[in-house]
Amino acid sequence: MLNITLETPGLLTLDLYYGPYSYYWQIYSIKNNVVSFSIHLDQQTKVFLKGHDFILTVQTATKNRMLLLEYYCKSEQFKTTKNNPTNAISTIYALIFNTKMHYSGYQVMDWTDNSVSSQKE
Repeated sequence: MLNITLETPGLLTLDLYYGPYSYYWQIYSIKNNVVSFSIHLDQQTKVFLKGHDFILTVQTATKNRMLLLEYYCKSEQFKTTKNNPTNAISTIYALIFNTKMHYSGYQVMDWTDNSVSSQKE
């Protein structure tokens, strides 16, 4: 079990949730394709892995992709921005430990458990 903390719940931003890219800002139930919860802009979680804190933040993309979301991850002096949380944390993990290990982005953001999503609503 991962040690995950919700650092900042983030914000619901109407321009993102009702615009042309709104699909990307929602987490859908696999069972019935209904929105389980909305991803919050600036949501920040911290996960502790092998003695290191990894901070993941949901943010908007830059330039011509400003309505899409990206994930910023940092730990110590390492940082990266990727289009999904799995790639973000796996990239930083590889830089620190010089090994490839993939953690589920949903798990690291604590979206597989109702604890974080219920704190945000």
